[in-house]
Amino acid sequence: MPPNDERFVLDSLESPEIPRVDDRFALDQIEKAIELSPLEQFVGEENPLMREVARKGSSILRGGAVPMLGARTAMMLPGTPLQKAIYGTVGGLGLPLAELGAIGLQKLGYDVGSPYEAIQKFYTDMGLPESQTDIEKDLEMFSASFAGIKPTAQMFKKAGSGLGVSPSLQATASGTGGLTTQELINQGVDPTTASLLGVGTSLGFGLFAPRKSVGTSAFEKRLESGQLYDFAEKAGLRLGSGKTNTLLNNIVSEAKALDIDVGTLSKNKSGMYTNVTNSLTPTAVLAINKLNLYRNKPLSLKQLENMRRTVSGAIAKANANDQRILIGIRDKIDDFVENADASTFISGKKPTTEATDALRNARNLWRQASKVDSINEIFRSADLRSATSQADFEQILKSKLVTLANNKKQFNKFSQVERDAIEDVIKGGSFTKFMKKTENLMKDSSSAIASGGLGLTLDPTGIGAGAAIVPRLLSGVAGEAADISTRSSAANLENILRLGRRPTLLEAAESRLINPALITAIGASGAGKGLLYQ
Repeated sequence: MPPNDERFVLDSLESPEIPRVDDRFALDQIEKAIELSPLEQFVGEENPLMREVARKGSSILRGGAVPMLGARTAMMLPGTPLQKAIYGTVGGLGLPLAELGAIGLQKLGYDVGSPYEAIQKFYTDMGLPESQTDIEKDLEMFSASFAGIKPTAQMFKKAGSGLGVSPSLQATASGTGGLTTQELINQGVDPTTASLLGVGTSLGFGLFAPRKSVGTSAFEKRLESGQLYDFAEKAGLRLGSGKTNTLLNNIVSEAKALDIDVGTLSKNKSGMYTNVTNSLTPTAVLAINKLNLYRNKPLSLKQLENMRRTVSGAIAKANANDQRILIGIRDKIDDFVENADASTFISGKKPTTEATDALRNARNLWRQASKVDSINEIFRSADLRSATSQADFEQILKSKLVTLANNKKQFNKFSQVERDAIEDVIKGGSFTKFMKKTENLMKDSSSAIASGGLGLTLDPTGIGAGAAIVPRLLSGVAGEAADISTRSSAANLENILRLGRRPTLLEAAESRLINPALITAIGASGAGKGLLYQ
């Protein structure tokens, strides 16, 4: 075959003659190979769905890899949870901070290039396709704004900082702020205006923010109570061995009244139950054994606190039957402490006024901490049950609070303000009731549409099933709104218990506004990235 035959592709490229059909096909294949990224070439053109998935995945990786890697790597540095959270924040913001630095140097006359563009070129050299369509650009910006936020917020939450108010919500707010900014820019909106509107979208997420707790927690109250007990104890206030034994006998009697299973168990010389594993309530029996170690001994106020901690620690890992008995034992200890005064305790000399005041203040703190503990246990139980059953949080919480309200002895431990707050949660506000009715109405409408004509006929076309999606979604939104409203009322109840009164206007504003403002600010950071990376 002559070397200048026009069927040779390379000769055809240089030849003024029109190439043959098979030569044009080869040229088209070469051009497409040049246009496709290595990743797209690997997936293959014969599978368009996989190709689209690869492109969208590439956009997500381009946006999220650097902030996620930066945050995770920085948090591997040694330090306290708070320090790690700060490291993670800096690491996650490494790229935008570098971009801002480059912009500043450029204004000073030093062109160091764009770190963002350098990273994008690195991804391209690695074989990842660039984000070209509007959807791909939106995904890239959402990922850039979302990644790194959640793990950092989780670390702040672990550190007990308010900056970790709701990690998932914070990350979503930031991602949505960036996505909104990018999409508006795609549509030709001015970048600055688009960024401001992106911040606006995060305001909606602030509505779902949990209330900020005000006042001191049960732990802090018990810590302060313990310090006061230490002071009173140094003044010579201790429980005599006879009264220690009376308290322990009352605890055992209460446990037996609550059906602790000790009928088949024997006791050793020290009065401890043996063969505990044969009992149907082994955790409660073990707790009784530990408390009996204090028998025939004078009891310090700190040891009283340790007794309560022993029982409280057993409650968390006990089964339902054991928990009922252990809660009764703990309440018996609380009743004793809350009703004790200086005359209950022995002293080598007449207790000073300061010691008596310390005892009274410690007792009041103990009482308030016990109430916070009991309500928090109800909240925790309702959360766990709603996560593992068909019933929603609102129904479970109200049921448990009704049980508390029906127990006159327990309910009367709360002040009138606290009882009113509990009843407010049980009754539910007008907004909560409206949303629950809307949820049920939309759920019924969805079922009727899906089956066709109030559920009396089947819908062979399947159109009804598709139309039923809308009311089903509205039902879910209404249910979520009712749940948020209930949790807000529950948070208000917790704040009243922490304070021992209703919050002031300033405290109420702090509780309602701090967390929404924080989440909005996080959303603004995402919108800022959307503006910066243009």
